[in-house]
This record gives sequence, C-alpha cells and structure tokens, in this order.
Amino acid sequence: MAKVKEIFDEQKKSVESNRLKYNSIAEEMEQSKTAVKYLKTSEADMDMATKDIEVVIHQLESIAQENKAACEQAAVAMEEQSASVEEIAGAGSSLSDLAQKLNELVNQFKV
Repeated sequence: MAKVKEIFDEQKKSVESNRLKYNSIAEEMEQSKTAVKYLKTSEADMDMATKDIEVVIHQLESIAQENKAACEQAAVAMEEQSASVEEIAGAGSSLSDLAQKLNELVNQFKV
C-alpha cells in the first residue's frame, strides 16, 4: 500500500509539473499571438507610410517638372530680352548716326 501511495504521489507530482509546463506553454503562445498582432499592425502602418511617401514623391516630381518648365520659359524670355536689347542698341546707334548726319546738314546751311 505504501508503494501505491508513493507511485500515486509521484504521478501527482508529474501531473502537477506537466500542468505547470502546459500553462507556461499557453502563456508563451498568448505572448506570441500578441507579438504577431503587433507585427501585423506594424506592417499595416508601414504600408500606409510607404503609400504616403510615394504620394509625396509624386508631388515632388510634379513640382520639379513645373519648375523645369518655368526655368525653360524664363530662359526663353531672357533670350528674347537680350535680342530686344541688341535691337535697341542697334537702333540707338543708327539714331546717333542719323543725328550726326542731320547736324552736318544743318551746319551746311548755317552761314
């Protein structure tokens, strides 16, 4: 009978030990589930952030293209202004020549 009680006590200890181990495993599994949920949430957040970054990059690209077009227009306008300045300088020189010739003609009639 003592032997049976000893076996019973050992079995009881073994069952208790196994119960504690299973409880520990269950707790670890719950922690793993929580970690997986956190990872899924983080992944979703990262996906949203990636999409936001893509939108910003496209906006920056659009702004850069608009700036490029504006710079090209400014360059064309500067070339046109330069050509106009050259024309004005040429006309000014011609006017100066005409004024000198007119003075010479006027001086011929002076006595």
